[in-house]
Amino acid sequence: MCQPSLVQNSWNSLKLIKLIIMRKYLYFLLFTPLIFCGQIQINEIFADNGNCCLDEASETEDYLELINIGPSPIDLAGYYFGDQDGGSVIPSGSPELTTISSGGLLLLWFDQDLEQGPLHVDAKLNNDGETILGINNNGDTIFDITYGPQSEDITFASFPDGEPYNSNWDFTMCPTPGNLNESCPLEEGCTSPLATNYNETATVEDGSCVFSDLQGLMITEYSAANCDEDGNYCGDYEDWLNYIIIKGLV
Repeated sequence: MCQPSLVQNSWNSLKLIKLIIMRKYLYFLLFTPLIFCGQIQINEIFADNGNCCLDEASETEDYLELINIGPSPIDLAGYYFGDQDGGSVIPSGSPELTTISSGGLLLLWFDQDLEQGPLHVDAKLNNDGETILGINNNGDTIFDITYGPQSEDITFASFPDGEPYNSNWDFTMCPTPGNLNESCPLEEGCTSPLATNYNETATVEDGSCVFSDLQGLMITEYSAANCDEDGNYCGDYEDWLNYIIIKGLV
């Protein structure tokens, strides 16, 4: 027969173990970032489209590129995509447009132009950085990520394609909407050919350009449609220009 003290000690030990497990579980929930690993992942974020890439309406819009890393195709009809300011659900009825094959890529245009097709989202990507969200048709979150600031026509992409967000991701000068990502590294430097320290391989201006004193001819005033003082009879007088010679070159 067990002694009462031994039973009590065993019960207290069991409660202590349960308390320790609960505390560790609570700590995990509060302080461990949630990572959603699913079949559909983000592959490229392009939040500042200047003169790069056109959508079906020939407009330069920002986009999110998705990749299907699973073994089977998925129709995104019923999926929700957006940011902290809003979003929209991919409509059904166009599986030929909304389905991603295994290993395939698909573009979502964040342009608030829903009338342009099922792959246009009622949200805009912020080039200062923001949080974007994807939820499948079962209500499960497939991604919930925050990206940082972006510069014009410079994209943030996975290398190689299909890596979890921000793991082996990098900025690239070569946006590749709907195609495998291409690494075109950024190089900071002086991009002005007129500067004494011009760097022909630089792709991003870093403000380091140094300009020497101007030399040569400087036009100070000209008239290409000489008129009288009242602005009449234009063309009846000779055109002219004033210039000065800056010492050093001429």
